[in-house]
Amino acid sequence: MITAIVSTAVYLKPELLLDANGDAVTTKVNGEWAKTARLLGTATTATPAITHVAGGVYDISVTFSAIGYWSVEYSVTVDGETVFFDPVLVRVITAAQADPAAALSGVSVVTVSPIDTSNDRITLVRGDAYLNADGRAVAFTVTSPSLVGATATLVFRTYAGVEALSKAMTISGTTVRVDLTSVETAALTTGTPIYKYEVVATLSGGSTATLAQGVVWVQD
Repeated sequence: MITAIVSTAVYLKPELLLDANGDAVTTKVNGEWAKTARLLGTATTATPAITHVAGGVYDISVTFSAIGYWSVEYSVTVDGETVFFDPVLVRVITAAQADPAAALSGVSVVTVSPIDTSNDRITLVRGDAYLNADGRAVAFTVTSPSLVGATATLVFRTYAGVEALSKAMTISGTTVRVDLTSVETAALTTGTPIYKYEVVATLSGGSTATLAQGVVWVQD
């Protein structure tokens, strides 16, 4: 089950759409999908947005208007047949609730390329270097909490929880950044989002703060 914050757009999951021959379907636009999000036990609904990304992979995102449990359902017609996807159950909470996601509400983060803030997504080209010397480091500007005396680490994990990359980050004032070398990105797998990332800091007092979370896209 996915946890989301009320009134905040959330990326749910990628879906791969194939035709009867197993070929990727890349031409479906948002309006061609039958889709709805329902607050269970009520008549309240929301409308998901579905966007093709690449290679037949589609992003599904929703902004939920109320707390509670929501069911997100979507389908699309391919070659005259309706393709149904498994419903997604989402728990929607307030930022103030005692939940891991709520802990992020006190963190103020501004991100820069190659990070897409609209989807909390890092997009990398396999084999490319992302170096601060080239102005391409993976970087976050954190205005809260204070990072004086802190350390931070960027971690990539698969959806199965297997760690694919863990690297200490450099903290300079309010900027937290890390260089990724060509060798490191070449070792990543391309395709639909296989990895999730998190930026975790150990603050000067010893407490742990998760500064950012999202997905990683690796492209050829």
